[in-house]
Amino acid sequence: MIRESPSTPYEDMPSANQDLTFEESIRIFGMNGLMLERNQMTSIGMVRNGEFTNLGYMLSDQFQQGIKAAVFDDGYKTTFQDREEFSGSLLSQFEKAYGFVDRHNSRRSRIEGAHRIDMRDYPEDAAREAIVNAIVHRDYAIAGSTLIEMYPDRMSVSSIGGIRKGLGLDDILLGTSSRRNEKLASVFYRLGLMESYGTGIPRMMGLYKDQPSKPKIELSTNVFKVTLPRMIDQKLSEDARKALEALSTGPMSRSELETALGFSRMRALNAIREASSAGMVETIGSGRSTAYKRIV
Repeated sequence: MIRESPSTPYEDMPSANQDLTFEESIRIFGMNGLMLERNQMTSIGMVRNGEFTNLGYMLSDQFQQGIKAAVFDDGYKTTFQDREEFSGSLLSQFEKAYGFVDRHNSRRSRIEGAHRIDMRDYPEDAAREAIVNAIVHRDYAIAGSTLIEMYPDRMSVSSIGGIRKGLGLDDILLGTSSRRNEKLASVFYRLGLMESYGTGIPRMMGLYKDQPSKPKIELSTNVFKVTLPRMIDQKLSEDARKALEALSTGPMSRSELETALGFSRMRALNAIREASSAGMVETIGSGRSTAYKRIV
């Protein structure tokens, strides 16, 4: 790509590739009752001074920086259940990536009294928000793929670029939004693919308010990663919740858990059994060396 100056937003820079087609983006705009002709491309920043910008390239069928999605049998990435790669228009990439997650986002039901309650492994809005966030806010000046990884107990979405300088994790959790790709975000907002700016992460957390495990956000210099724990379909007792909280610091023996919580032996065992039956705790070792590890 042609770089003009450090002060020029990446998506405003002219694209080195002027031989572009936009069939997928035109289709998606049309589905939303909108046109995507040359005039519209100019107004939203895909064309400037008669040339396609990087935003135009990002929404073209030729865009190469894509998404890799995979489903693994375990937490160690030893065996694939399924995997796909998506390139082309970022609008089409979002459709395909969300479709991949949706196919592997299992449905299940439980009965409460006379009512059946349906739920999925991951809240649809939370999965959607994680994917949109990864696409809209990543740094496309750095080559690489956005990663979607699904495991038996969690799914994660990792995008390149970290967060904007001057912001921290606390700012993100409070809903502060500093948009790296302002015009790309505007396109996604116009098409109804994302909510109003700054509401996504707090809303995602809210979807897990009744769950013992919450979404986890990890930051490094060049990576922003969101992990969604698999939802459990039963309500845990206060004791089980406290046991899970204690185990979040690392594996513990039963006696260590008793001491940490101030529980009797039987009360601690009951809490561990309940959390284990919900798929939240695994047993390590045996006999006197038995310890308990939080899975999610």
